[in-house]
Amino acid sequence: MAWLDARTRIAALLATVSITEPIEQTIERVHATPPANVEDLPCFIIYPPALKVERGSALRIKTYTVRLRLLVGDADMDQAADLVDAYREAVIDVFDTDTRLSNSQTRITGPSAEEAGSVQYPAGTGAWFTVVDCFLTVIIEEPKDFG
Repeated sequence: MAWLDARTRIAALLATVSITEPIEQTIERVHATPPANVEDLPCFIIYPPALKVERGSALRIKTYTVRLRLLVGDADMDQAADLVDAYREAVIDVFDTDTRLSNSQTRITGPSAEEAGSVQYPAGTGAWFTVVDCFLTVIIEEPKDFG
């Protein structure tokens, strides 16, 4: 499984995330890469990941650390914080449903989440959003002959 296949599966899983408290709501859009602008809220942005490569006996292990940024917009900051909390928990649950991203050579750990905050998107010129960054580790093990 290549990284782009994993990213496609991650986006498909994130698109199913929904909450029932504090209000009933579903993710409006998942951006597979950072967009120029954000209009459909709430949304996720998948950032190009950090990558660590290890080589073993006829095996290459790629470990990707993927930032999944959730953006919500709500004029009521208390409600926005509650939305971020609820979505964070829902993200954890959605990855329980597919810990291999539909591929036997892939496995995931996490996601972990940082504390929520506010971010201007696009940076320096856009609107302010309440955000939480979730980090998913994707490990892809591939048979490989080395020279």
